[in-house]
Amino acid sequence: MLHQALPSTLKTLPRPLGLSDYRLQSAPSYKQPPSLVIPGLATHFWGWQKAGMPIASYGYPCYLVGSLLVITGVAACDHIIEGVTTEY
Repeated sequence: MLHQALPSTLKTLPRPLGLSDYRLQSAPSYKQPPSLVIPGLATHFWGWQKAGMPIASYGYPCYLVGSLLVITGVAACDHIIEGVTTEY
């Protein structure tokens, strides 16, 4: 049964991955820190408004905690799945 399973994605690549390929794949992760910091700056330091009214002071902490929980949850799932997966 296992010999009929789909091959690993890495085995189907036409050439081995190089360092530049890994850098290209990790490029979107460099956008994460600014996406967590800029809303805080906009809310508390720059005084941006939404619909002509100040943004509620609890908005950014809720956004930050929620984002960090999602990031932590995805990392935990990745760790668990990687730990229990056996490659043949």
